[in-house]
Amino acid sequence: MQSKNNQSTIFTTSDLNTASVLLAFEVPLESINRSNPKKVSFTFGPRLMVNDLVQQYRTRKLLIEPTELFNAQRNLKNLIFAE
Repeated sequence: MQSKNNQSTIFTTSDLNTASVLLAFEVPLESINRSNPKKVSFTFGPRLMVNDLVQQYRTRKLLIEPTELFNAQRNLKNLIFAE
């Protein structure tokens, strides 16, 4: 889900890999929705180029340092299970 906000994009996803990519590129994580115990959704705050990052990731054109990606994924999992 995407919405325009002052030329920036708010982006919500339930895909851990997509969320990890955004976190690795320092897109601010605004919230984690745990209301459904079987599915967590991540909302990322406004940052220009979010759509481009997601599109590059989905089309396998995004270059990312593997260590950064794995660290971001580990951090997200820690946040999911923190409470």
